[in-house]
Amino acid sequence: MRKREMGRILALISLFLLYVALAVQVFSFSFGHSLCSSHDSIALLQFKQSLAVADYPLLNYYDFFCPYSYPKTTSWNRSSMDCCRWDGVTCDRFTGHVIGLDLSCSKLEGTIHPNSSLFQLRHLQTLDLSLNNFSLSHIPRGIGQLVSLMHLNLSYSMFEGGIPLEISHLSNLVSLDLSYLFHLQFSQEGFNMLSRNLTKLEVLSLSLVNISSKIPMNVSSSSSLRYLDLGYGLHGEFPKSIFLLPNLETLRLSGNYDLTVSFPKFNWSSSYMLTELDLSHNNISGGLPGTLGSLKALKLMNLHWCNLVGPIPESIRNLSQITQLDLSYNHLESKIPDAFSNLQKLTFLALDGNAFTGLFPSSLVNLTKLEDLGLSDNSLSGPLPLTANRLQNLYRLVLSNNSLNGSIPSWMLSLPSLTELRLESNHLSGPLPEFKSIGNLNSLLLLNLSHNNLTGHIPVEMKNMSTLEVLDLSFNQLTGKIPEELTSLTFLAVLNLSHNHLVGPIPYSNQFNTFPDDSYFGNSDLCGFPLSNECGHHKSASVPELLVEQEEDEPSFLTEMTWKSVLIGYGCGLIFGFTVLYLIYCFERPRWFVDFFATITNELTYRTKRRGQRRRNFHRRRH
Repeated sequence: MRKREMGRILALISLFLLYVALAVQVFSFSFGHSLCSSHDSIALLQFKQSLAVADYPLLNYYDFFCPYSYPKTTSWNRSSMDCCRWDGVTCDRFTGHVIGLDLSCSKLEGTIHPNSSLFQLRHLQTLDLSLNNFSLSHIPRGIGQLVSLMHLNLSYSMFEGGIPLEISHLSNLVSLDLSYLFHLQFSQEGFNMLSRNLTKLEVLSLSLVNISSKIPMNVSSSSSLRYLDLGYGLHGEFPKSIFLLPNLETLRLSGNYDLTVSFPKFNWSSSYMLTELDLSHNNISGGLPGTLGSLKALKLMNLHWCNLVGPIPESIRNLSQITQLDLSYNHLESKIPDAFSNLQKLTFLALDGNAFTGLFPSSLVNLTKLEDLGLSDNSLSGPLPLTANRLQNLYRLVLSNNSLNGSIPSWMLSLPSLTELRLESNHLSGPLPEFKSIGNLNSLLLLNLSHNNLTGHIPVEMKNMSTLEVLDLSFNQLTGKIPEELTSLTFLAVLNLSHNHLVGPIPYSNQFNTFPDDSYFGNSDLCGFPLSNECGHHKSASVPELLVEQEEDEPSFLTEMTWKSVLIGYGCGLIFGFTVLYLIYCFERPRWFVDFFATITNELTYRTKRRGQRRRNFHRRRH
């Protein structure tokens, strides 16, 4: 009897537990998957009707930033009133209210009016309208009604005018992104408003916004700020106290040519949270401070093109967490310090375009995580290190335009990840290195050894560099024939063997049929296509028979394809040109556009001057 009673009790308990489980599931479904609030769905449909979906041409400037753009609002319709299932809409699981709206890259255009139904979404916490075209209208004042808003992104959306004071009502705002609004005016009052009322703000991005006034000092009292981007729009003197914001992790001030910036002399230990510092393309007075090493949490520092002078301070050894460091194109001098050996997490190091002297720094050969190393356009001298086998992760090595001498060490041609090796315009001599381990260079795309004093033959083993796209061995003392085996390099698009002492017929199969004659200039004993001098009675070395027949008979397929390529290229050029004109028309010669190309021009001019000086020195040595 007792066994029967126990069985009944267990059965009842099992039924009870099953009932509870079913009840929990029903409760969870009812409250966790609520349908969209009817009020919110109607407001969204009205907002959709107030804007148009742009029918952009095949190529427009939004495609550069939004390659996967599509009109998200096309899924909004009355046949499915559950707006929680609409594209770009996020709802609260329990109440069904719309709390998130992501309409970035949605091809919207038109004007958002102050009384838009969008501002009826009082529970909205996230609003992203970036990368749309709001036709140079003003940011609507009604946005101040979204008092629950925590994240607002209006970047790349073509608003103009001033910042509406109603934004100060958004006291819960954590992130504000108004970047790339070229026509937006940010006044002193706007800055004061942000720093005074948006006390929870952690992320502020105003890159390429026209900030017409000096930065008020009270911005530096915004203790909650973690991310601050004020690139390409500041004037006057930058308040140094911003460096002391206690929670600041990222500071970006690139491209402020009219801003006076100098490194603070005080101890930066209060900036212990700073992990990213970008001051590139600024006019910074003076040199790197010795206190720089107190930024011990720093992971990325970009000081490219800042007019910095003097040596690199030894305190840089304390930046043990840094992974990317760019000090290129300044006026830094002296030797590269041994302190770099302590930066074991470095993956990217750019010291190009300075006045560094001395040998190739031994402090760099033990940086095992280094992937990209640039030391070009300096005054480094002496031989390259014989061993650097720990640089196994290096994929880009650029040492061009220095005064390095001696032979090319074999370790450079045994780096398994190397894609780009540039040693041009140095004083390197001797034969090309042994290519027995060339099989390890199966990732190499670019090899430039031009403007040196290299001698000997071109190794047949170079045929194993199967991925090579650019090969430049010009302006050396190479002798012998061009190996026929190099025709197996089917990805080779650029070849320059000019100004050597090469002899014999030029191979003409595969890619070698496409290279112009200036690839071989300055080799008086070379013959065959594409040069005008034939190779005596060696028919195989003259213009390929197939090409002769095609030229003499009907227009060849190659010629037809060439013209098609020209027409396609012309068409693409027109589209690109009109796109640029459209940008200039819309933004009225935006400063960032002019500055961008001015920067490129300045950098190319600097490189050309340095390269010209090296070449003149090279020719003096040869003659």
